[in-house]
Amino acid sequence: MSVNPQSSILIQKSQILNQTKLYYGLENLINNLGYREKINQGFSLDSQDLAFTLSPILNASGRISHAKLSIQTLLNNNPEKQNLSIELIQTNTDRKAVVKDYTEQIDNLVLDQINSGSKFIWLTGEWNKGVVGLVASRIQNQTNLPVAVVSISDDESTGSFRAPNGYNLPDILNGCSELLIKFGGHPQAAGFTLKTINIESLKLSLAIAFENFDTKKLEKDPNQGRLIKLELFEVTTNLIKDLFLLDPFSIDFPSPILSIRAKEVLASTKKEMSGGKHFKININDIDYLFFNLDTKISSELEKAGNSEFSELQFSLGKNFWKGKLSFQLVFQKITNS
Repeated sequence: MSVNPQSSILIQKSQILNQTKLYYGLENLINNLGYREKINQGFSLDSQDLAFTLSPILNASGRISHAKLSIQTLLNNNPEKQNLSIELIQTNTDRKAVVKDYTEQIDNLVLDQINSGSKFIWLTGEWNKGVVGLVASRIQNQTNLPVAVVSISDDESTGSFRAPNGYNLPDILNGCSELLIKFGGHPQAAGFTLKTINIESLKLSLAIAFENFDTKKLEKDPNQGRLIKLELFEVTTNLIKDLFLLDPFSIDFPSPILSIRAKEVLASTKKEMSGGKHFKININDIDYLFFNLDTKISSELEKAGNSEFSELQFSLGKNFWKGKLSFQLVFQKITNS
């Protein structure tokens, strides 16, 4: 059986992180995140830990200030000097707060554009240009529409573009190239710079481009290739453990999504967390986690729980606590079968 070179590299990196303490900067970061204690108890870092915990932290300083802090952390050769990694972790916490604040500010603007029938989401503001890509990604995942978020400055402004599978953003931006100073990226994620006076002209050009876009090119369900539909009784710890054996997951080999009938899951007893903003349901030693529940999502979940046709999609998760590994399923969205 052939091995994907990217997967092989990820495995090697995970093994290095798990087994050696020679890289002091990384070791301090791993230790301050609580991973070293878990590793000593038998836990093993995997591609999900690298992609969703370590990588965002290492990227954080470059997004909201300067990448110097991340570089200094990685190059640190003093095992006693832990303040760099602590500062980097705090920087990532600050970054998440900024993204959350921006997203909350524009919720109503996004809703207005969806209700107006817009074929893409366009947002502008005097925002930190290092995080507009994260904001665009979050909104694109929520709306399944192309999203452009522009950080306005006095003379030149910077934008970040995200889109579902089926679009080709560099091609679309190329059609507006006379309005842009520079642009680039790949089909689902691109960036651009333009003169601030051209912002409204670019918005109009993009609106025309998306209005004329052939929607037959779009994938009806971009998750279909990794979607596993299951009855509740089929979801066991052994199944999830076996699915994790497929790791490392990546862009070319994404983690599976499990789809289960909403009525079956939501009939079980819920345990509220954080004053009702989150809740979890434990079924067969698996925690079903529901995070960041606003009024709209809570209402939709209530309706889904009374429907014979609604299904819930979950991503794979795991938790290591006091030397014991447990498995989780993290709610992603509601669909209809």
